[in-house]
Amino acid sequence: MSLCLSPTPSISDYGSLENLDADSVIDAQESFRGRVRFSLFFDRKQSQLTLTVIEAMALPSQDFSQSTDPFIKIKLLSRFQSQQPPIQCVLHEWETKVVKNTRNPTFGDQFTCSIKENELKKTTVKFEVKDFDKYSRHSTLGEVRISLSDLNLSETLELLEDVQKRKKTVWGEDAIGEILVSLKYLPTSQRIEVGVLKVKTAPSNDGQEKDVYARIDINCNQRRLKHQKSSLKFRSDIIVFNEVLVFNLLESTIKECLIAISIYESPYENESGRHLIGRSFLGKKGSIENDHWELMMQTVRQPVAKWHLL
Repeated sequence: MSLCLSPTPSISDYGSLENLDADSVIDAQESFRGRVRFSLFFDRKQSQLTLTVIEAMALPSQDFSQSTDPFIKIKLLSRFQSQQPPIQCVLHEWETKVVKNTRNPTFGDQFTCSIKENELKKTTVKFEVKDFDKYSRHSTLGEVRISLSDLNLSETLELLEDVQKRKKTVWGEDAIGEILVSLKYLPTSQRIEVGVLKVKTAPSNDGQEKDVYARIDINCNQRRLKHQKSSLKFRSDIIVFNEVLVFNLLESTIKECLIAISIYESPYENESGRHLIGRSFLGKKGSIENDHWELMMQTVRQPVAKWHLL
């Protein structure tokens, strides 16, 4: 037996567009970015959550072809209220298959995980609807968030939710940790020194002891110019790196570059692939907190340290 909640209104539900003013039409068109149908079920005996991504419909297109190659990235997030700011742990992360050349994909992908019933109340499911790109970064079409705190999942619950336009992150909303970074600009030698000092994260979701490392990528005009890695450190609630990585760059590049600082979990010998814990962007164009970058440019030859969200 399954239950289905009533869908929220779409653009057509607002009535005739002729009855709306121009601003209302634009707002309605920009806010509606399609829908995602999915189901949830929690087995109390097995302490197992089952999530099925059924389909999406009326997704926006990114170009004049009026089509897209959609897939959905799902994150199961648990918030740690004791942390300030509150940070989240990514309990599980999945991806659906890519469905080619359609704005109305049918997925049928099912995912399961073990989770305690008392953890459901502080758990949120985030669906990131993406457009697959073989040669570049996948574009984000929109997202759906659903809190499990008030849902009765003792029976299969089917939901149809509107895809929302991805908004600029509210400070702390999606944080899975913090990183203390120092920046120093040496104009004479055309050099930037990036210090990875400390990282604060939630504990590993699998309970295993793993090492982590930081990777710094220097990008300009969407091209990666240079990168370096830190040494491995044991993962804990507070990870101390205290490492400074030096990059020699042209002055024109320094003024326009984007620095990506990524924290990865190193795989075991019998595992394949690294696991991204979190990432922060710094730079003239890339950071929400541009004051750190501007302060570095103003305080030359002196390191400037600041906490950033991951």
